[in-house]
Amino acid sequence: MDNYDFDITIKNFNSLIDYMLNNIGKDTIIFVATIPDMDPNTERVYTWFHNYRTDNISDDEVKINVNNYVKKYNNKIKEIIGDYRNKNYNITIEDLNPVVKDVDNLMFDGVHPNNQGYKKMADFWTNIVEKYINEKFNITK
Repeated sequence: MDNYDFDITIKNFNSLIDYMLNNIGKDTIIFVATIPDMDPNTERVYTWFHNYRTDNISDDEVKINVNNYVKKYNNKIKEIIGDYRNKNYNITIEDLNPVVKDVDNLMFDGVHPNNQGYKKMADFWTNIVEKYINEKFNITK
């Protein structure tokens, strides 16, 4: 997310999805996740976002700009997944922002989850996959 060329990022995402769809069975589902908001101002990742730190931009502005890029990316991949679904591909997208919204307590370095963040994500995905399996195979609890 270090201000990488957006069009290339989206092209790479499309290529990855196309590759997976061309190499899996028709009964397989692809689960895609959005990228949660980040804090690019933590010590461990501060220099990773150097492309956003130009022209004396404040750390607060950098955080806003990075997360605006994340939102732009998430919106675009939601649109792409919607297009695939409209073509009857078995693919879904889930929003991780509500799951790891507490960046200060759930992120190891402002970008990557800590153990508590991974646990929340694992619980979230377990529920999503269980629901899918139960519905697909008509399993009742």
